[in-house]
Amino acid sequence: MKNIKNIIILAMLLCAAFLPSVQAQITAFEVQPESCEPSPGHDGIATVGFPSGSESYFNVLWTYPDGSTSNSVTIGALAKGSYRVQVSPKDCPDKIVLDEAVAITRECDKRDVQVGITVLDVSSDPCRGTLEGTLFASAFGGEPPYHYSWPERRLRVAVNEHGSTFTCFVTDSLGNVGEKSITLYAKKQECSKDPNEISGPSGYTDDQRFVSAQERMGYSISFENDPDFATAPASRVTISYPIPPSQNISSFRLSDFGFGSHVFTVPANTSSYSTRLNVADSLGVWVDVTAGIDIVNNQAFWIFQSIDPATGFEPSNSQLGFLSINDSLGHGEGYVNFQISPKSNVHTGDTVVADATIVFDDNAPISTNVWKNTYDAVAPTSTLAATISTADTSTCLFTFAATDDAQGSGVQTVDLFVSENEGPYLRYGSYSLADTARITLANDRNYAFISQAVDNVGNRETFKTLPDTAINNNIAPTDILLAGASFRENAARGTSIGTFATMDNDVTLPFQYELVAGEGAADNALFQIVGNRLQTNNTFSCSGRFDYSIRVRTTDVSGLSFEKQFDIAMIQENFTKQTSSNVSICQGSSYTFGNNSYTTSGTYSDTLLTSLGCDSISTLRLSVFPSYQVVENHTVCDAYTWYDSTYLASTALPTHTLQTVAGCDSVLHLHLTVNHSNTAVDNQIACDSYTWTNGTTYTASTTTAQQVLTNAQGCDSTVTLHLTVNHSNTGLVSATACDSYTWHGTTYTASTST
Repeated sequence: MKNIKNIIILAMLLCAAFLPSVQAQITAFEVQPESCEPSPGHDGIATVGFPSGSESYFNVLWTYPDGSTSNSVTIGALAKGSYRVQVSPKDCPDKIVLDEAVAITRECDKRDVQVGITVLDVSSDPCRGTLEGTLFASAFGGEPPYHYSWPERRLRVAVNEHGSTFTCFVTDSLGNVGEKSITLYAKKQECSKDPNEISGPSGYTDDQRFVSAQERMGYSISFENDPDFATAPASRVTISYPIPPSQNISSFRLSDFGFGSHVFTVPANTSSYSTRLNVADSLGVWVDVTAGIDIVNNQAFWIFQSIDPATGFEPSNSQLGFLSINDSLGHGEGYVNFQISPKSNVHTGDTVVADATIVFDDNAPISTNVWKNTYDAVAPTSTLAATISTADTSTCLFTFAATDDAQGSGVQTVDLFVSENEGPYLRYGSYSLADTARITLANDRNYAFISQAVDNVGNRETFKTLPDTAINNNIAPTDILLAGASFRENAARGTSIGTFATMDNDVTLPFQYELVAGEGAADNALFQIVGNRLQTNNTFSCSGRFDYSIRVRTTDVSGLSFEKQFDIAMIQENFTKQTSSNVSICQGSSYTFGNNSYTTSGTYSDTLLTSLGCDSISTLRLSVFPSYQVVENHTVCDAYTWYDSTYLASTALPTHTLQTVAGCDSVLHLHLTVNHSNTAVDNQIACDSYTWTNGTTYTASTTTAQQVLTNAQGCDSTVTLHLTVNHSNTGLVSATACDSYTWHGTTYTASTST
């Protein structure tokens, strides 16, 4: 059966409902403390212990005090200190199954820690030579609180006639380590027994066998081809399990099965199964296996049928079958395992009675024994009480109270969870109701505590949404308040302004206030603090300011502090008179303001004293606008009219004054040049006609024709034509001559009339 157990352990390492059982077997502990010589030794060793053969299924992460990490199962070269380890399944890396701190101690610093081990709720089967029970560890000496290598100080064990040794390591708050080992044996007796039997959860207590109503229940049905009665191998074996009324048939799941030296696994989460097993090499047959649930008859069943490989049918030879006649090596034994859950409506105290029927070939049914368990359906509830140790005010003592429902299995332990500064709740330890837990409170920490009870079948109290109690161990102040933050001008030195108060969870503690350097401390010197009162440390007459800034620190009796900037307002009484005027002048002028004359634009101030001795400030905003001198140069012909005056001759004397938009003079000066036009008479005498220079031909005398030209100064030059046209006379001279005729010097030799 050893191989079967190993397979079961390996199957439990998967990310399934059995994981908590494996988790309970994983421990982290110091293997070797740091030696003292040579100093420091740096030779401490810590490791994680796993169930045999399961180490490869897990991830390991060690975190050193300096923040570095290691993934080794065992770490060495360690100095004294605390080393955190987290273990998670490789198939479910986000599920942490172990999160503990292992203290590496120093050999010469050790103080004795005594460890005791008590054996609880023992159940045994002397016929099989087996014993089961719970080992409970306790410690004293050293410096509590203690850390146990056994989860919740308990270890569920199973031993046989060969014996087993179990060791618990206990580490106190100083890192001192104690250990205790216990060796247990189971005495085997010769007993008669029925090999065809059913066994279920061993539960809590031998008589009632309490089990949790929230947990899946595992059963095993064994069968044997009895050598006292059998004469041939069994060819067909049928097993029936009637589903008890309190169990949910839909939750039925098959587990492994086997016969002789053969072990077979069934796929996870399987409720029906059918396969043919080829075991012809060892048994000479094939085996058809069919298993599942019969809804009509409300039962589970398994059918093992031998098949002759030669024919493919049931063997015709009676000596051919899968289950041999049993011998000392168990070749004629078989088993089936399965799991099934309670119905959701079961109550604490309800019982479940399980049995099975086994049929070998055509023989009469064989009934197994009856296995009975009692349900515990309700988780316990718990409270805790916290008190501060009178011997050491930094130590808090916790006592626990818890109750289970009336018919339940009873409270086993109470877990204490601690949250620091609103962080996550971490399990600090597991305690019996008689235990007192001790926690050393660090300064400037806000603690919250929750208890969670666990009963003897593993029902765990729902984790509370609010803490059972909270402790603020001298939290630093969180704020400073100032009642009154203004004062009146001219107040005497030492006048009270306001009162400081500190926001702190430790409201009964006194606080010290002081002005400190830092952001906002510009005016600290002008103020003082006496007790918790803010006072003036100066006179504020005619200061001209309204707002001041100081920085204040509050410190509690443990030296924890908080700083804050405050703005202080002054209520002004001696007001500084402020007057202003806007004046404009023209360029070339001046304006007298105070004792000065100003000729350029700008802003000028003059400070005087009021009757109260405060400044009276007058402000002048002077604007100087320009005046203009403009010369107008004009050249004209004959005459020029300027601003209602007509000028006939050149002149440089006239001026005319205008106003600019700013009211300043703009003086115009006239520089005038007058050029004159010319007239002339052109006297001409012509015969018959005359063509003048303007291109006009005249045939009669005239005195009115004019022509306008431009003289050298650009003015008109008018010429009048006085023309006398004289006309020519004509006459006929008749002459008769011989050969030739000379007339006015010309000799004509022929007649002519021209």
